[in-house]
Amino acid sequence: MTRRKDRTRATLGFTMAEMMAAVSILAVMMAIAIPNLMAIQRSLRMMQLDAEAQVVYNAVQSRLSALSSTGQADILAGSLSSKPGSKVVAMPADYPDKSASWEDYGLFQLSSSDEETTAYLVTSEANPITSALLSGSFVVEVSPATGEVYSVYYWEGDAKCPSGGDVDYSSISGLRSREERSPYLIGYYGGSKLTKRARTAEEEQRELFSDLDLSLVNSEELYASVKTKGLGKVAGDSQRLASLRIDVTVEGESCRNWGAKEVWSRSYSPVSADPSTRIALSNGDGELDFILDSMRDGLRFSDIVKDVMPGSDITVTVSLFCDVGQDDPSQPIRTQEFQTNSLYESRDTSNSEAPKVSVSTLRHLRNLDLRAACASANIDNLDAFTYGFARYTDAEVTGDIDFDGTTWEQHPECVSIQSRNESSGNGFNPLASFSPISASKEMEATPSNVINGNGHVLKNFRISSDSNETGLFGDLFCTVDSLNFEDPVVSGKGDVGTLVGVHRTGSVRDCHVFETADGKGRVSGTGDCVGGLVGRIEGWNNIENCSSAVNVLGASYVGGLVGDNPNSVSLENCNVGYYKNDFGRSWHVTVTGTGDCVGGIAGRNGSSLDGNRSLADVSGANYVGGLCGYLGDNGSINGSMVGEKDAPRVVSVVGTGNCVGGLAGSNSQGINGCASMANVSGASHVGGVTGEVRSYSAISNTTVGNTASNTAVTVVGQGDNVGGLAGSTPGEGTGDVVLASVSGASNVGGLVGDLSSGSFSNSRVACRSGISYDGREVVRGSGYNVGGAFGRQAGSANGVTSAVDVVGGADNVGGLSGWSSGAINACSVHQDPGSGGTIEYTRVTSSGNSVGGLVGYRDSQNISGSFAAVYVRDGDNNGNCFGGLVGYHNDGGIDNCYATGDVGGWSFVGGLAGYRKGGYWNQNIAAVNTSGADYVGGIAGYDELQSDWGIQNCTVLGMSQGWNHVGALAGGVGSGHAYQPGANVHYLWSSGYNDHNNSWELSCRLSYDQMAAQTQPRLSVADTHPYSSSLVGRAFPFGGVWANGSLLPYYGDWPIVG
Repeated sequence: MTRRKDRTRATLGFTMAEMMAAVSILAVMMAIAIPNLMAIQRSLRMMQLDAEAQVVYNAVQSRLSALSSTGQADILAGSLSSKPGSKVVAMPADYPDKSASWEDYGLFQLSSSDEETTAYLVTSEANPITSALLSGSFVVEVSPATGEVYSVYYWEGDAKCPSGGDVDYSSISGLRSREERSPYLIGYYGGSKLTKRARTAEEEQRELFSDLDLSLVNSEELYASVKTKGLGKVAGDSQRLASLRIDVTVEGESCRNWGAKEVWSRSYSPVSADPSTRIALSNGDGELDFILDSMRDGLRFSDIVKDVMPGSDITVTVSLFCDVGQDDPSQPIRTQEFQTNSLYESRDTSNSEAPKVSVSTLRHLRNLDLRAACASANIDNLDAFTYGFARYTDAEVTGDIDFDGTTWEQHPECVSIQSRNESSGNGFNPLASFSPISASKEMEATPSNVINGNGHVLKNFRISSDSNETGLFGDLFCTVDSLNFEDPVVSGKGDVGTLVGVHRTGSVRDCHVFETADGKGRVSGTGDCVGGLVGRIEGWNNIENCSSAVNVLGASYVGGLVGDNPNSVSLENCNVGYYKNDFGRSWHVTVTGTGDCVGGIAGRNGSSLDGNRSLADVSGANYVGGLCGYLGDNGSINGSMVGEKDAPRVVSVVGTGNCVGGLAGSNSQGINGCASMANVSGASHVGGVTGEVRSYSAISNTTVGNTASNTAVTVVGQGDNVGGLAGSTPGEGTGDVVLASVSGASNVGGLVGDLSSGSFSNSRVACRSGISYDGREVVRGSGYNVGGAFGRQAGSANGVTSAVDVVGGADNVGGLSGWSSGAINACSVHQDPGSGGTIEYTRVTSSGNSVGGLVGYRDSQNISGSFAAVYVRDGDNNGNCFGGLVGYHNDGGIDNCYATGDVGGWSFVGGLAGYRKGGYWNQNIAAVNTSGADYVGGIAGYDELQSDWGIQNCTVLGMSQGWNHVGALAGGVGSGHAYQPGANVHYLWSSGYNDHNNSWELSCRLSYDQMAAQTQPRLSVADTHPYSSSLVGRAFPFGGVWANGSLLPYYGDWPIVG
């Protein structure tokens, strides 16, 4: 049965199930066999690639050994160091010594693709690499330091990059084992420990110069420099350093044979002590410096390079020699030539008549003092030499210069190793302080020459001297442009300024002195002539667009900008207390003098001050001013300001002596278009603008205080002649406005203390509306002659208005003038009406005699078209001669005037005058209520009435009250005289109102209806300013005062009687 089945299978074949099983078995066998075959093939391929990598390895090692034996491995190292990405920064994963100091080997990678590099010299000439082999690509890891190859990667066209793209070192450097490399078909050979073999002395000496750099540095020191990192490694090895020699040669103009060339040379050794050059080597710094010029003692150019002219252009040759490892030690390893200037950044002699030097460092600046720079040179006639040969006539600053040591520390490249290791001066700056420069004598003959700062800044300078003429320059003979000083500290005796002690000729333009924080900058002198910018000026040109914002201290002739400027040098658009003339950046500064002539801008100035501003607090003895202490006979002030007017800021001007003013202590010429926002105090001759005007001149369109912002100032004098505008003047004024409280002894006025002649017109004192009694300014005098505008007025007044209260302690006190002998026209004393048309009367009070609403004592001349709306009071109730217009009227006319308000005194109290001795009066109104003990009247307390017709067209509206001798017109008159109704002299009368029966006035009474019915010019409602609210908006029922072609506005109450 079984055999039958087998025959049947042999005849019929396998079933489908059997065939499927056989195929499955065959597939399994093939799956096992094929991968093994592929693995065998890849393994053979990797062995081939690794073998080819070994061939490259051997060939490159052979070549590298040849280079090392001839000393050329250093060349390879230098080439690789300069090639980005060639340094192997991490220890290979297969390096056998994990504790090795990896950096010592200096491993680099070379690629067969580097066809134009030193690496190609190694690979392409490495036999027996065939041309077929080079058709592949490889990377070699080599150590030039040991002369060994560490490893080779090799691949051909079928290689793959693990990250995709082209195969390169960065993508395969982490693949070291065959398992890691096999998927990408990258061959590899190497991985043996590197040996750090001992190098020969020749090789090590050559290594010192692998990165050799020779240079000449013209900075805070002029020095030749030899730099290489290898030097730092042998800093302590004197034997190896001794094998080095550096030759420095300098060629330039001769000191001995002018016009000829001179050559100076010197050989240096790093191990020798050379006190003249102070050679030093800093361990690890790898630098040798050989100084040719320095600011340190004994190291100037003239100290070192004796025969070459300081200041000349020079050629410097630096050569490095080595006795070891050189085929010919007499030949330099390297020689390099440089051109520069011996003292400056550069010196331009293209114009032989005007050589110009450029300075960019402190040393260059220091060397502008040629006589100091040339002091040690072999020159017989030093003055003639600096004048004619090494001279410069122009100089320019090409960069900011910082004197502060901290800045030097932050920028060590600006000085040599020697200076960096020494801090005998200010930090790393070898100068503890900067001695003033004595500039080129050539500039004395040509003031048109220029030192141009190009807007650069000299920072943190410490300038000091034990003698006179202290500043960046002790003295100058040229123009200075656009040079700035930040945080300077300058000190000396006399003639002290940040820029220059004495400026002998030339202009100064666009120069600025400022500080970055309060107190960081200052200028001080123990003597005279001290200024923020210039100590003293001797020349004849201008100071323009300059500023100073530092504190200034000195004796006499002290100024925020210029100490003393006695000649015709104008100061234009200069400012003190502002950062570089930026009015948006103000600074609080002080100008202090222990002596005379102290000013915010200038202590003394001989010419004009135009467009200047000062924010300085100023103090001194005599002649002290917010702008100028003493302004010479040719000096005027125009368009200038002290303090801030628009954004109110008040400064102080203080003098312990005489002649103190908000702008000038004393002046002769005019002051126009100026403003003073200064509280001023002194002894005598004290003014809000000027303390003393010495000759006839004008003060015009000038303001003190600010009425718009209601900012008042104070003017205080301990003695006589004190004024809100001027302490005293024989001149004139027009359009001036004062908002100030003023106090002093005698001759005290809201405008002028003593107006000895001249005239004032269209000027105002404390005039603005809506100010209550408690808020008004006061003119106060403890002595005689005190007035709201003028203390003593011998000149004329026209259109002057005063709204201050006046308080006197003695005789002659008036709302306008205390004592007057000059003409008065269209003047007034009143407050502007407040809301609703109401009035706050001004007040005039004194404990003495002769007190008036307009004038205290009137000596002569006319008063016309004027009025006073005041309260006049007797301060201690025992004074004589109190009047609504005039206290005591000696002589002169009064016409077209009126007085309104209230007058009270002890005796001789009148609506127009307390006592009238003489003069012709016409067209006047007295709307004043008068009261007193004895002799009280509506026109005069007592009227000598030398002529019955001496008073005409006068009207009394006020009421008189008193104990004895009381009259509606006068309490008493001269014997035999009487007022005449035919002269149109009347007074308002009703039962109980001026109901007096004096024979000299009885016929002049008029009732209310009679007086209101008179045909006289009437005031419109707009021209009246009633004090009583019940009268606001109603027409004035009486005749007004006609003056200067129009009706005077009326300030005061209206008497209403039935």
